[in-house]
This record gives sequence, structure tokens and C-alpha cells, in this order.
Amino acid sequence: MAENKKYYFLKLKEDFFDQREIVVLEGSKDGILYVNILLKLYLKSLQHNGKLLLNEMTPLSAEMIALLTRHEVGTVERAMRAFMQLGLVVVQEDDTYYMPEIEQMTGKGSSEGERKARYRRKKAEGNTPLLADTNMGIGQSWDNVPPVSRFCPPEIRDKSIENRDYIKESEREKDAHALMREDKRICFYGRYENVILTDKEMETLKSDFPADYQSMIEHLSEYMAYTGKTYKNHLATMECWKKADMKKEQEKGKGYFYNGSFKEGESL
Repeated sequence: MAENKKYYFLKLKEDFFDQREIVVLEGSKDGILYVNILLKLYLKSLQHNGKLLLNEMTPLSAEMIALLTRHEVGTVERAMRAFMQLGLVVVQEDDTYYMPEIEQMTGKGSSEGERKARYRRKKAEGNTPLLADTNMGIGQSWDNVPPVSRFCPPEIRDKSIENRDYIKESEREKDAHALMREDKRICFYGRYENVILTDKEMETLKSDFPADYQSMIEHLSEYMAYTGKTYKNHLATMECWKKADMKKEQEKGKGYFYNGSFKEGESL
């Protein structure tokens, strides 16, 4: 009898490419390559519960990921920074990359389960297959074989869960469409290429702070690279810090001056 092998597969919902994070990635420079890398990493992490490992003990480095995904190391490094910024990849305490979304995207199967699924499809089509790989004689019909339902209990569907999932998907779809109606093309700025702004946000920053926008970007880039912190909206973060600085300087009766140090929430 053939061995019943287990295997893992990736489950993608139909709105996968409409999710805000994926729309943002695709709208960036080299975004199509980033999404390609992301999908390959999801597959690589399946058997390790979301961890990117070469084996049970060895975490994947950027160089290893570049080799396995067949992309340039520089492209992989930029992609990993974007993934971490969007929360698609996190770094654990042992420096292992972890993909939190994989828990909802992992499917498991077996060769036996696949055989039964094929039989159900054939029976539904009215085309009962002939046995050619069992102990029964070649050419014999499956008509006398016990129904598959005896081995596989009927699926029980929880309507409350389905309704909740539908609401969540509708909300994500609205977010994605709202983003697509705006200027969705984004770029990565700063010395460490970790400040994310759409073209529209960049124009807003230049308009509001024409003399300081470049230094604001660099300061935020340096701060995030040094501390490992992330923010949902980089434009809002820079504007908030800048206005706080200006208010303090106005209270002191001085002009804006940056002395090379800053703290989160109060200074760039």
C-alpha cells in the first residue's frame, strides 16, 4: 500500500492582493519583486510554524533568503525592511525572522485525504472512477465501495464565525479601495530607507515644512533604525514631533534648533 504522506500548503484568500499591506508593497519601487519574495517566504516558513529557518537550528540570513528566492541581496534587504515596517515580518529575541500571518494561512493534508477528495469530485460529476491502484481488480467499479461520508464526517459550519470573517473582509476591502483611490504609489526615504511616504504625503511634507522636510525624514529614519520602533503613519509622526519642537522653541523665545538628540514624542 502506498505511503500516506503529509504535506503543507499555503491558503490565500481571494482578497489577498487587495489587503492594505500588499497594495502598499506593490505601489512601491520594486514592489512586485517584494510581493514575490513575500510569497516565497510564506512557503519557506510553513514547516517551521512561521519561522524562517534553514533547518531546525539555523535562522535564515538575508544572503540565504536571496539564494533561496533567487533575488539580489540588496533587493531582499530592502524587502525585509518593508515587511518589518508593515508588520508582515518580526524579529524574535534569537534574531530569527517570524511571519505572524502564517498561522492563518497554513493548510495541512495527506495523500490519503487527497485521494478521497478526488473521489468526491468524481462522484459529484457523475463519473465514478475505476479502481486501478487498490486491492480490487482492475476495471472494477467503485459502486460497492462504502460512501466516503462513512470515513469523513460532514463539515460543520459555524455561521457566527463566517459572519465575523465576512465583516472583517469587508472592512479590509474598504480600506484597500480607499487607499487605491488615493495616490497609492509609495517610496522609501531616509538613510536607512525605512521612512514610508506616498507621493501625496511627500508633497504635503514639502509644502508644510519646505526648509526642514529633508532633515525631518533623516531624523525619523535614524531614530527607527536605532530603536527598532515602528509607526503606523510616518507623515503624522514627523509632523507631530516637529510641531512639538516648534512649540517648545516658541515658549523659550528662540528659533528652531536641532542639537543632534531627540526623544520619541517630543523631538526629531
